[in-house]
Formats: sequence, C-alpha cells, structure tokens
Amino acid sequence: MPVVFRGLIIAGVFATMMGSTSAALNALATSFTKDFYLPYFNRNATDQQAIRAARIATSVFGILMILVATMAANAVLHDAKLTIIPIAIGILGYTYGALLAVFLLGMLTRTRGRDGANVIGMIVGITSVLILCKVALPAFDVGALLRGEFRHADWNFGWFMPDWWPKIAWPWFVCVGCLVTVAISVLFRTPESQIATAGAHVRSTSDA
Repeated sequence: MPVVFRGLIIAGVFATMMGSTSAALNALATSFTKDFYLPYFNRNATDQQAIRAARIATSVFGILMILVATMAANAVLHDAKLTIIPIAIGILGYTYGALLAVFLLGMLTRTRGRDGANVIGMIVGITSVLILCKVALPAFDVGALLRGEFRHADWNFGWFMPDWWPKIAWPWFVCVGCLVTVAISVLFRTPESQIATAGAHVRSTSDA
C-alpha cells in the first residue's frame, strides 16, 4: 500500500478514536458532575467549581480507560483467541442487567423500590454476575505488582463456586443481573412522599 494511503488510514483511525473517546469522556464527566458532585459533594458549587470538577473527572476517567485498554491488550497478547466483541459486550453485561432492573421496576410497579435499596440491589446484581457466572477478568498479579513487577493474571470471581455449577456465558449476564436486582429492590416499598409527589405530577399532567 502506498505511503499516502497508509497515512490516510492511520489518520482516519485516530480521528475515529478521538471522536468516540471524547464523547465517552464527556458523558462520564457530565454524569459524575450532575449526578454525584453537585447533589452530594458540593450542592452550592459555583460554575467555576463545577467546571473544575468536570475537568478532574475527565482526567480520572481517561486514566481508568487507559488502564482498562492496557489490561485488555495484555490479555489478547497472552491469548490470541480473545476477540474484542465478547470482551466489550461482556463488560456491558455486568451493568446493563442492573440498569434494566431499575427501569422495569419503575415502569411495572408504582409502590416498590426506593433510591438506597435500588443502589444496593444494583451493586449486588453486578456482583452476582461476576460470581454466579464464574467470570474471570484479565488483570494483573497483585503480589507481583507490590514487588515492582507487572504480570498478567486472571481474577476469577467465582473460584469458590462448586464444580457442578455451570460457567454461564456472557449473553446471559444481563438476565442474571436483572433478576437479582429486581428480586432485591422489589422487597422495599417506595416512600409515601415520593408516591404522593408522583401522583400529583400525573394529575397535573392529565389536567393540562
């Protein structure tokens, strides 16, 4: 392939990467600032403080993305059979089940679920996916890292599960996380104040 075309292909790859990465970083930083920093850490934050928090969050999430990409590339180097599609969709499966559960709880019920219980249910749901599905994530050896060495190692979250328990494939991750999260969140009743507020909002919308 001529040099000119090789340069154009490399430029196109970097342009695509920059576009998708900047969108992801912007979404992560905005979500952190709006959903966590302003409501819980600094409710009276000025615009300058909010922008500074978003910039810091962008840097932190960028570093985390680099670490995840490094571990994924290292895992592919050690196992040529690994492909990016199962890894990417499998990672989505860890959290999408919990998100789907909270969405279904809000759509199908009126008096079940509350904020704190939903967060706990989502954490347990994500953890259940890692354990019940016997997920082995490509990572590093913690002991070797403490000695100043970087070695590839798999973190097997279901190591204590019995041998007769099957290793569930990644297409079922969403189902497992959703069922566990719903089973926990549905046990808690929505506060009466939120139910009354929702009812008033529905009535005002209907009258309008």
